[in-house]
Amino acid sequence: MTDQTQDCACDVCQSMCKNKPGWFKPGEAERVAEFLGLTLQQLFDQYLMPDSWELDDGNIMLLSPSIKGKEPGRYLSWPNGECIFLEDGACSIHPVKPYECRQAIHSIDHREDHEVIGLSWKEHQEQVDSLRYN
Repeated sequence: MTDQTQDCACDVCQSMCKNKPGWFKPGEAERVAEFLGLTLQQLFDQYLMPDSWELDDGNIMLLSPSIKGKEPGRYLSWPNGECIFLEDGACSIHPVKPYECRQAIHSIDHREDHEVIGLSWKEHQEQVDSLRYN
């Protein structure tokens, strides 16, 4: 696995940033809002989108960076595209980028990491709903 100090210049990172933004774990979006000098709601409205992890008994909603060219704050059923925070081939929020971007991209068990991140949102559905429906 990588750590937060990686420069995101490798082909694996660049491919991920250009195809689907990484997921935040609960509590991480607040760090991005502080980094950008925004409230969490402002961050969501301008830069984030809800995404989902599908389970047999329903979906878990979570937070992800939005995709360039798509309206932030809107749910997309298959969100593929370039991360809104990718600027000139680099992550503009690198010091506070999502967990999945910091850790899971280079993990051998990426699918397992993805599931762990999705499930970490199970107890935080009210937060996602309050941002979506505010």
